Amino acid sequence: MIQQEQITRRFALQGLGASLALPWLPSLAWAKGGRAAEKFAPPKRWAYLMMSNGVNPEDWWAEETSSGLELSKTLSPLNEYKNKLVAFEGLNLVPGSTPGAGHTYFTNFLAGSASLDDQGETGQTIDQLMADVIGQQTAIPAINLGIEPPEAGSTGSTSAKSTISWRKKGTPVAPEVVPRQAFDRLFNTQMLMRDTSVLDVVLGQSKQLERQLGLQDRKKLDDFMTSVRDVEKRIERISQPRSVDEWQPTLSEPDMDAPKDGLDFDLPTHVRLMLDIMALAFQTDKTRLATLLMAADVSYNIRYNFIPGIRGEALHGISHHGNKPDAKKDYQIVNEWHVKQYAYLLKKLDEVDEGGQSILDSSMIMIGSNMFDGHIHDYRKCPLVMTGGAAGAIKTGRVLNFKPEDKDRAVANLWLSQAQAMGVEIESFGNSTGTLRGL
Repeated sequence: MIQQEQITRRFALQGLGASLALPWLPSLAWAKGGRAAEKFAPPKRWAYLMMSNGVNPEDWWAEETSSGLELSKTLSPLNEYKNKLVAFEGLNLVPGSTPGAGHTYFTNFLAGSASLDDQGETGQTIDQLMADVIGQQTAIPAINLGIEPPEAGSTGSTSAKSTISWRKKGTPVAPEVVPRQAFDRLFNTQMLMRDTSVLDVVLGQSKQLERQLGLQDRKKLDDFMTSVRDVEKRIERISQPRSVDEWQPTLSEPDMDAPKDGLDFDLPTHVRLMLDIMALAFQTDKTRLATLLMAADVSYNIRYNFIPGIRGEALHGISHHGNKPDAKKDYQIVNEWHVKQYAYLLKKLDEVDEGGQSILDSSMIMIGSNMFDGHIHDYRKCPLVMTGGAAGAIKTGRVLNFKPEDKDRAVANLWLSQAQAMGVEIESFGNSTGTLRGL
């Protein structure tokens, strides 16, 4: 019989002066049974990898067959996970949209709304909305990663062309592009704890300053103080040890060395480092929500000439293939390279056992773009794949196909469904018409 007593996952080896973390022991949860066992269930995670500038449409497809899913050449790196994925056909940001518009729907894709004001600003994105609820349970509400600095390759509104995440209208979330800084934000608790001495001063000064400000400046100060309070909450969450009578992550500390500082990385190394950090953030339960912007929609700085046969051209230029066979071949190869990076992340998450299921099994990990064929800026449907079944909440190994005449094919319906699957109680989001049919 298993004793129903609290057992800490960490115990001291007195003679050696060291400590070891016990592996995941699902029998402890079984012994407690009932609702108590739910405390030992692994949490769900959500991530979105933005692959900008669309895809070569001839090589992006998935079909259900009698022997299971058949995947196109571009999606072939996912063959190992085809029983764990859902391919979406026909979803888009704005049902009824037509090709030809500029890079209109890049920054607001995760906002699930077509509305952009004159400054290119959008409303709150789904990752940040979920962070308001789920983020209260982790040290970092959400982590937003990127590859190039926000100002690189941007014209017009920098915010609109360098981020896919918004706290609210007028408040873009700049992606963290330096691997070392992303790593330290997750794991350098000493740096965070040093902030405590600053917070008291900031709070005191803000109260004195508020009485001297006009209405508009008070709003700006309130926005700033919201960020300060977020730091306070992070410090509080980190300083409180996790109860032993609940689910524990498989790692309590990072099992990789901190990356070197700066941005002196080749692109493949840079992307893999960010994916390693994302996987580690999930494994240590520092956060349960993440995005990675692989390249801005209009970027002239990231080039793919490290791939054999690819000209040293940026993805934006490659996507405007002019229907030339050689150019479309380059386009497909770059698309496939991005899917390979996605598969790399899936493998890392699938290898972590959390008591009978992997991190991937309890997650919803996506890759996609806001447009289909980048050459004509085709917004009529977006290429989108999700892997992981949210701990059994979603049936995988299939294609969800929506027709142009369907009025319920807004991508906002997917964001709404995923938020609900994550435990966020909302009834609408963006331009949603309801939860996604068939999901």
